Amino acid sequence: ACVQLVGFLRQVHNILEEGGKGKMTIVTDNLWYGRMLLHTISQLTRGRRKRHLFAQSEPLAAEGNNRGDGESNRPPLKEQERAGDFILWLGTPGPWCGHSVAASSYFDRVWTRDGNPNRYVLFVSRSNHQRTATSS
Repeated sequence: ACVQLVGFLRQVHNILEEGGKGKMTIVTDNLWYGRMLLHTISQLTRGRRKRHLFAQSEPLAAEGNNRGDGESNRPPLKEQERAGDFILWLGTPGPWCGHSVAASSYFDRVWTRDGNPNRYVLFVSRSNHQRTATSS
């Protein structure tokens, strides 16, 4: 993977809140790029024990979206690809990954104009492993 990307992801890891609370969502319309990010994130480790910097975040259930049988409706997602415990989702970002406001970006307008409806989403958090004196 690109050295700059690895450096960037390590910096993101350092600023995310510990204990799995710090989350990161990455959205792309490029499947090749999404796969490259997926495999890069799945291989990022630290320390002698090779602990992952990130952990897969589970899709969040939308509030008030209960079917009445005790289970929340799952967001409209498809697992596009998996690398270890990490998943590249095919779907639109929304409340399931912490986006509480539906908005249209410049990229959304370009994707719509170009007829590309696919969005690939990575939703990860900082791993629960605490920093130690031997972590790098």
